[in-house]
Amino acid sequence: MYYISTRATLLLTFLLFSCVDLSQTEPPFSLGEGKPGEMVRSTKLVGMEQGREGGPPHLVYDVFYPANKLRSRATLEMLSGALLEEVFPGKWRVEYVYRDLQDRFMQLPIEISIYTDADGARGKRVNNYIRVDLVTNKGGLYRGEAGNTKLISFQYLEVMPGGGVGGFPGGMGGIGRF
Repeated sequence: MYYISTRATLLLTFLLFSCVDLSQTEPPFSLGEGKPGEMVRSTKLVGMEQGREGGPPHLVYDVFYPANKLRSRATLEMLSGALLEEVFPGKWRVEYVYRDLQDRFMQLPIEISIYTDADGARGKRVNNYIRVDLVTNKGGLYRGEAGNTKLISFQYLEVMPGGGVGGFPGGMGGIGRF
């Protein structure tokens, strides 16, 4: 007969559930927790493409989130730095909608739609978040289809290095909301 102590059972349970996220049905919308000086996100400019319907050009970045071990390809509006779409290959396709120019320059979408990524195309809708409030110096508070709320930080939504202040890729002297 085998005897496993309560302490060992608790430790095993903790390890199992902390290492494997079985419920990750949508992106974490988080840069993760880290120590000062640790990289929370790396971005690499991979190209530029024409804007939709004659709009401003778009910048395309490869993004890596080390804390979550996730990779994505983000499309940003060049002039405002507003995040338009982020594709996590084989997982999700996230589309960001802005009400007006002010929202674009604040880089704070009014709506965030999450779909599965089906071979590079939009798949089944997973969730839809609507911005219900602004939280000073934090970001936007969003409500999902099931009524749950989620705070998404300004830092998460600023993909362009330096925040793209003034419409310049890389920002002006590293000025941003951080």
